[in-house]
Amino acid sequence: MDKETLQHKKEQNAADTQDKNRYDLTDTIEEEARIKTSVQISDFMQEQIKKRPLSRKKLTERFLLTGGFAAVFGIVACLFFVLLEPVFSNALFSQDSGQGVTIPADVREVEITPDEMKSEDEVAAEEASRTERQIENEVNKALSEKEISPEQYDKIYRSLQELARENMNSIVTVSVISEDADWWGQTEENSQKTFPGLIVAQTDARVMILCPANTLMEEGALRITFHDKSEYSAEIVASDTVTGYTVVAVAKNNFSEETRESIKTASLSSEAPEEMTGRPVIAIGSPAGSPGSICYGAVTGTELLDLPDACYQRVTTDIYGSPSASGILLDMYGRTVGIIDSRYIPDDRPNCLTAVATDELREMIEKLSNGSSKAGLGIHGLDITENISTHNNLPMGIYVTSVEMDSPAMNAGIQAGDIIVSTNGTETLTMHQLASVLNQAEPGDTGNLKIMRQTSGAYEEMAVEITFGS
Repeated sequence: MDKETLQHKKEQNAADTQDKNRYDLTDTIEEEARIKTSVQISDFMQEQIKKRPLSRKKLTERFLLTGGFAAVFGIVACLFFVLLEPVFSNALFSQDSGQGVTIPADVREVEITPDEMKSEDEVAAEEASRTERQIENEVNKALSEKEISPEQYDKIYRSLQELARENMNSIVTVSVISEDADWWGQTEENSQKTFPGLIVAQTDARVMILCPANTLMEEGALRITFHDKSEYSAEIVASDTVTGYTVVAVAKNNFSEETRESIKTASLSSEAPEEMTGRPVIAIGSPAGSPGSICYGAVTGTELLDLPDACYQRVTTDIYGSPSASGILLDMYGRTVGIIDSRYIPDDRPNCLTAVATDELREMIEKLSNGSSKAGLGIHGLDITENISTHNNLPMGIYVTSVEMDSPAMNAGIQAGDIIVSTNGTETLTMHQLASVLNQAEPGDTGNLKIMRQTSGAYEEMAVEITFGS
């Protein structure tokens, strides 16, 4: 090999060695950089973030701020309670603090069975799973297995008899007594007429009794005979000329202990009369014409009595009674549902007992028991319902069918055909609402009626000022 070739080889090897050393140095520098970066990241991740400590000044400021908000909230809550407490108390616990008589509405508590506690969906699902044929078979099977024996019939009527006798203590005998002089100038008492009365309320001092008013117009004193045969004098409290009922009072100061324990206040039913149709009732008092008689039957129907300023319902029954029957009708819970009144017997059913439903009589009885008379207007009317209004193009309200002669309504210019829509600023669209307004007023009070009168084919609003009568 010549010198030039050998020299070239040496130079080539030296260049290769230099390149290799340069590459190794670069790798070493990059590796050290990676290790340094990893260490920095690890150190950063190990650092802890510490909260800045609160100073005593900051704590004091926060404590005072929280306490201030709490104090303001407490003051506002106290003011709210003080201002609204009377409203809540009156709404939740309002009671009549006076000494007046209150006739409570009877509310029957119904025990809820487990079946009645089921949801509507559960009941619907159970009913859907039964076919009509299954239901019919179950009913027929139940009827065939539940044949009533004579002993069971006797047990049923004994229960009805016991219920009737329990409520006999609420019925009294009212007698009108007159004094006549004999040949020797001595006076003697004569009982001109007797009729049943109903104990409707009691106070600490008196017992209130409801009875027909027309028989009390005769001259004579009133005597009350209670169920225990004890007798006491009575005085008239107030009368209602529309219904012909009067409330009389008997003082308790001379009552014996037996009389106090025996008397019972009647429970007046608040059930709507139309819901009683087809229901069984018991007639006590004098339904067959003799005191103490008891009759059983059912309500056959109800209808509105055409009385001025009233919406009393006549309750008809299938009970065969005396044309001069009197007393009360009881339901199966011992509640008084009607006052037997022979004045309202239908002409085509002269021997069927008829009564006036107590649901609408309660307000009138309460007013009479407190010595007040119902304010009178003197109109006969019918309710114009929404359906009647729509089909006949009439305003909703009370359609005046007739006006009593010399009544406050006639004196104020109210005419047949007028439609009453409000009384003293209160909406009055039904006879029931009108009766409630009149029960709140007193005879001699001045009222304002808003009526609709047809003129030139259209109804125009008119304001009428009226002085209520008795």
